[in-house]
Amino acid sequence: MKTNFICKHKKLLILFAIILLLATCTSFYLYPVSSLARAQESSSIQLRKLEFIDKNIEGMNLEYGAHVLRNRTKLLQDFAGNTYTLIECHPSGYMIMCDASATMVEYSASSPSPYSKFNSNLYYAGPTYYYVLSNGKYMHAITGETLPMEINRSSSSNLISICDTMHSDLVSNSDADALNYINNGIATRTVGVSFYNTTWTCINNSAFFRYKTSLDQMGYRGGGYCGYIAAAMLIGYYDTFVRDCMDDGWLYMSGTGINRHFTGSGLTDRLFSHSPSGNSSSTSTTIRQTMNNYFSWYGYNLGSYDMITPFFSGTTLKNLIDNNTPSILFGDLGNATSPDGNIGPEGGEHAVVIYGYKSGGTGGALYSFLAHFGWEDYSVSTINYTSYSVFGSMYRITT
Repeated sequence: MKTNFICKHKKLLILFAIILLLATCTSFYLYPVSSLARAQESSSIQLRKLEFIDKNIEGMNLEYGAHVLRNRTKLLQDFAGNTYTLIECHPSGYMIMCDASATMVEYSASSPSPYSKFNSNLYYAGPTYYYVLSNGKYMHAITGETLPMEINRSSSSNLISICDTMHSDLVSNSDADALNYINNGIATRTVGVSFYNTTWTCINNSAFFRYKTSLDQMGYRGGGYCGYIAAAMLIGYYDTFVRDCMDDGWLYMSGTGINRHFTGSGLTDRLFSHSPSGNSSSTSTTIRQTMNNYFSWYGYNLGSYDMITPFFSGTTLKNLIDNNTPSILFGDLGNATSPDGNIGPEGGEHAVVIYGYKSGGTGGALYSFLAHFGWEDYSVSTINYTSYSVFGSMYRITT
């Protein structure tokens, strides 16, 4: 009996030891694997971020006619604790990217980095506000001047308020597709479409614009309302494929998907009723104000963003298309064209929807664009393809 009792306890001890060993091994493997997975994901995010940065450097090179490469990145923070990424290029040039919005705050392919002599404790409060924390003082990275001591001591300084305002504006105009790609690895969606004997890179569901060939289908209103017609088409696209932003009770459109068309000028008229100017002619600023009034009136969670030359270029429009974002271009846009080679009316001072591009164009343009001219049978027209255009301003919806 004693022997059996001892043997039984030995077996229990052995079993307990095995369980303890397995538990220890499981713990040993689980925690390192979890840490490794986090490290791998962090590494993947960083690689995608660098890839996104390199794409922006390519665009900057095209805009400047330069050939710079990414050299190093540095961490910047503002006086409110928000972070930015500084990209220093070789042999010259730099970019500063807002991390929370994936947008470039400033860039140059010719100017040296304002922080080239420093590597840590770098502070940024917008263009020209470049500081380094040294010996308890904020020293300007270029001039060497220091900020007043009250800014160093006070957490409610004007500079902090300026930083918060700038960062909020940047976040409100975030590049959602770029953030989704950097953080989650979800690539933007573009498609290749063949027109004019060449292949164009177009936004997803670009046929929504191409198929609107009649006046009713595009929401046309006569009398020089081109900016409002283009804005109505943008709303139709976003309401169909992105997010609710149109009161369907008014029956502005019928059909589904890329074959969803306007039934007349109802939405164009509605937008014009929210215009601050009361004039049929418009600029990107007029349309931005109109769209913001419209979104606010109906409680739609969308925003607006516009730029005037020289603060945007063909590269800006190209990057928007790469991010699956249609936009409106304002300017002296040359002659309208059709895929069969016919040259249409003179664009003059006009507003069109941009939804595709290809490299190269007339007059040395970096890109040609596919556009809906807002006229009957000119839904697949071109910018910079057969005649050179002068860009005035642009507008896009933000999500």
